[in-house]
Amino acid sequence: MVNVHEDRLVAYVTGRAPEDMREFLERSLPGYMIPASVTVLDSLPVTVNGKTDRAALPAPAPQRRGGRPGGGPRTAVEQALAAGFAQVLGVSRIGVGDNFFHLGGDSIRAVQLVAALRDEGWTVSLRDVFNAPTVAGLAALAQPLRPGAGPGQELAAQAFSLLAAEDRAALPPGVADAYPMASMQLSMVFHMEIGVTSSYHNVNSYRIAAGLDQEAFTRAVAEAVRRHPVLRTGLDISGFSEPLQLVYAEVPAPVEFEDLSGHDAEGQDDAVRAVFERHRRSPFDLLEPPLFRITVQRLDQEAFQLTISEHHAILDGWSFTSLLSELLDRHAELSADPAGRAAPAPESTFREFVAAERQAAADQESLAYWRDRLAGVRGGLWPGTGDPHDVPVTHDRVLPARRSSCGWSPPPRACRSRRLPWPRTSGPCDRSPAAP
Repeated sequence: MVNVHEDRLVAYVTGRAPEDMREFLERSLPGYMIPASVTVLDSLPVTVNGKTDRAALPAPAPQRRGGRPGGGPRTAVEQALAAGFAQVLGVSRIGVGDNFFHLGGDSIRAVQLVAALRDEGWTVSLRDVFNAPTVAGLAALAQPLRPGAGPGQELAAQAFSLLAAEDRAALPPGVADAYPMASMQLSMVFHMEIGVTSSYHNVNSYRIAAGLDQEAFTRAVAEAVRRHPVLRTGLDISGFSEPLQLVYAEVPAPVEFEDLSGHDAEGQDDAVRAVFERHRRSPFDLLEPPLFRITVQRLDQEAFQLTISEHHAILDGWSFTSLLSELLDRHAELSADPAGRAAPAPESTFREFVAAERQAAADQESLAYWRDRLAGVRGGLWPGTGDPHDVPVTHDRVLPARRSSCGWSPPPRACRSRRLPWPRTSGPCDRSPAAP
């Protein structure tokens, strides 16, 4: 069986270790889908119901070290690549012939490798990693990175650099930056605004096992809003020559508090559900940032409820989880040390992503690649009525334990709201959501 351990695919087998497993799997699977390790067990653990007990599986067999095939790195770029392999994979003794995926790499780690190499002054694309996954192969493709010249950075080096002059002249007061909307944002807003679905209005609620410091939490939210332009962003889809996202210099921290410590358990539960429903039934005005809201309810001295609603066009799943972690971590830090300094703003901006996407959309080689990959794709998905169908709007979810102001806390319980549409069958189309 295959399981995920620390974001890595690992395999467990019974009997004896398979020979030439990788070579066998490579006949039908891409490298990033092949398990990084194989652990041999006498038997697989099972639950009382006879199903495989994944939680009882032991830690996988240790990663093997690189065998230095082809010898050690010689040039500066080979040394940087070998160091990047070692950093991302946790494997020592990397040789120029070592294959990134044979040593446990996957698609997630390929992204991390590209980022690590960029930090060291070299640029390779994800396609390069998949097509030439050895140190020697990538060394022939890597290019030195000019200072500040990441994807989209030259084109998007300054605020308003992606705007037409007439659009910049028409911006409202208080806007510190503006740039076009990304294609995925446009898709989300389009389907929300025409009323096909409310899937992109997300509400999450978590019971946090930690004491609440109201002032510290307010500061944590305000700092996050200052650090991340997307949290100060509104979306204008019709007021300019193209749909724009407008980043305001200042917006209020959208956080409110309620003290439920005097309520019994049933009263607290009713109050939490009422806040959850209010968030779920309160749509955002795209022109009025911030496009997220937070309600914090104190339950007792050792727990509080955190409910967050946000428009999916400003936060994807990864970004939302990062924001949640940042808020909770910063709340704990400020509770312990109110004089603690705020973290600096991230070096990269969403403006750079927009610029990189627009460059890719105009790149004939990129377009040819996707046309080839999507040749024959049709718009039809599966039969449906075309009308949204409600699925259960809440479910329990457990987040990993984290450090709070009270030390390590148990995992908070979470509920989540989302209304999902069944896809609608359509005819052939010239564009696909997968295309740039």
